[in-house]
Amino acid sequence: MERHKKYLTKRDHKILEFITRFRLATNTLLRDCCFEAGIGLKNVARVLLRLVRRKLVRRSTLDTGWSYYTMTRRGLGLKDSNAKTPPSL
Repeated sequence: MERHKKYLTKRDHKILEFITRFRLATNTLLRDCCFEAGIGLKNVARVLLRLVRRKLVRRSTLDTGWSYYTMTRRGLGLKDSNAKTPPSL
């Protein structure tokens, strides 16, 4: 876990905190809450792809083509020592 921590930016931590708190997020939500004004969705997608490749967040796609992001156990493990997935809604 420590290996991942040293490569994460403040913005990455903010994204992980947002997804942990609200359980899921979309590109648009994360752009509005975690990025500077004027940043395009392409840049948001690039940052999220990096987090997905490190297996800190999971991308899920709906039948309509929309996608959303949730935390993985590894991502939850960065925040506290008890890396349990949150209970379902």
